Amino acid sequence: MRTVHVNEASREQLAALLDLRPEEVEALVRARPFPGLGALRRALPFRVARGVRAFEIPKLDINAASEDDLARKARIPAAAARAVVAARPIYLLSELRGLPEIGAAAFDAVAAIFDVPELVYRDKLT
Repeated sequence: MRTVHVNEASREQLAALLDLRPEEVEALVRARPFPGLGALRRALPFRVARGVRAFEIPKLDINAASEDDLARKARIPAAAARAVVAARPIYLLSELRGLPEIGAAAFDAVAAIFDVPELVYRDKLT
C-alpha cells in the first residue's frame, strides 16, 4: 500500500489519514517540517501520537472502507461513495475513472486518501 510523508501531506490527507480536527491539522502544518519522529509525536494530539511509528502514513484500503468513510474522508458525494462500493473489488484506482458518478475532482480526492492493496496470488488448488 502506498504512503504519504507527513511533511508533504496535504491538509486533507492529514485530517483523513490521522483523524485530526481542523485546528489540529493547522497546528501540525505550522510546525512542519519535523526533523525527527519525536518532534512529530510531540506536535500530535496524544490520541494520535501513540499510534504514529513513522513519517510515512499509509493510505486507506479502498476495498475495506465503508460508504460513509469514503464520503467523509475523501469528501465526495454519497452517490459517488455508493458507486465505489458497488464496483468492488477495485484492482486499480484508475477503474474509478470509468464510473459515471466519479468526476475528475472526486477521483483526485479519493486517490489522495485511498489506495488498492497489493494483490497476493493464492493457489486455491493446493
